[in-house]
Amino acid sequence: MNINTLKNCRYTLAGGRLTITNGLFCKSFDDVEVASARVEDAQGLSEPYLEITAIDREGAERHYCVWDDLPVVYMPDYREKALLTLTGEHWIVRNIKLRAFTDENDTLTEEGVKHLFQMNLFGECKGEIFCLEDPQSGN
Repeated sequence: MNINTLKNCRYTLAGGRLTITNGLFCKSFDDVEVASARVEDAQGLSEPYLEITAIDREGAERHYCVWDDLPVVYMPDYREKALLTLTGEHWIVRNIKLRAFTDENDTLTEEGVKHLFQMNLFGECKGEIFCLEDPQSGN
């Protein structure tokens, strides 16, 4: 089965392997028996996304969310996983932390910058907003 209800989001299920793609990434998950999908409007919190519901061989239900223009698969469950696939060698990650209270200088935000090299991130990036930049392509 192949669903193409958003511009680029697709999934296929063949031989127990669920493959999810949107043109920016392709990620596979094994041991899936049944899968279905529907477009969610996110109630104004984000752009619409494709939510794929999969049932594995043991009967457990898993959900995967994918957007047209983001290289990420979000899996809403108790662990709050997000899988991000980055292509290319170098990335710059800007993490922005929003503060509920200001300090003596009225600093409501704090920004950090980390450099990735082939998916190696040294240290944690904490915050509410993350911007990823590929310095080689400018994206």
